[in-house]
Amino acid sequence: MPFFKGRHPFRETRFSFFHGLIHGNCPHRAAWHTEGYTVIPVTTAAPDKLLSVAEIRQRFGLSKSTTYLYVRDNRFPAPVKIGSSSRWLESEVNAWLAERVRERNARVAA
Repeated sequence: MPFFKGRHPFRETRFSFFHGLIHGNCPHRAAWHTEGYTVIPVTTAAPDKLLSVAEIRQRFGLSKSTTYLYVRDNRFPAPVKIGSSSRWLESEVNAWLAERVRERNARVAA
C-alpha cells in the first residue's frame, strides 16, 4: 500500500522526471513518468566515429596548425569539443572530402 492517498505527490511537478531517475522501475512508473515528455525513439544506427587531430593528420597530411587554420576559415568542418580535446565526426569529414572531389571533377570537366 502506498504511503499517500489519492494522486501521487510528484505527479504534476517538475520533480517527477527526477523521481523516475532515482526510483527506476517503480510499479507505478509506466502510469505517470512519461507524462508531458516527448518520447525519442532509439536508433539502431552505428554511432559516428570521432577522429582526433592525429587521425586527421594521418588521413589528409595536414599539420595541426593548418587543420585549425582551415577550420577558422570555414574550409574544414569544425570539431566537437569534448572537455579540452577536439574530435571531428567522421561523416562530416567524409562529406567534406566528397565535396572536394566534386569540385575537382567540375574543374576537370570544364
